[in-house]
Amino acid sequence: MNTTTIITPETASKALFAIATRDSAKLHELGITVYGNKGRSWDDTACITNLDHLKGQCNPRLASNWCGLEHIGCPKCLATLQALSEGYGESKKPSAVRVGGGGGGYFKHQQALPAGVPYGY
Repeated sequence: MNTTTIITPETASKALFAIATRDSAKLHELGITVYGNKGRSWDDTACITNLDHLKGQCNPRLASNWCGLEHIGCPKCLATLQALSEGYGESKKPSAVRVGGGGGGYFKHQQALPAGVPYGY
């Protein structure tokens, strides 16, 4: 999967669960790709590059990529992934999904996560 591949609602749900359980092998299997500079790796706020076509780039790709799948946690990326898991697609942008808080890799969705994903990860 490259960064322009559209993630289905089913894939998005699986990815959310894999992020919440820190299952890097599952994220790799799903084809999830990430980017983040050294600061994003320290804060666990790496971006999911597969979503750039929906939400744009959260941070410029100017530095070396320091992040791996275990560093995913960008609030904008997680909100977009959550919206996709709820059936939002190209025609329904995820602007209605609100995420509170930020860094640290914590989910703080105001909407329910898929079954089995612990709140507040």
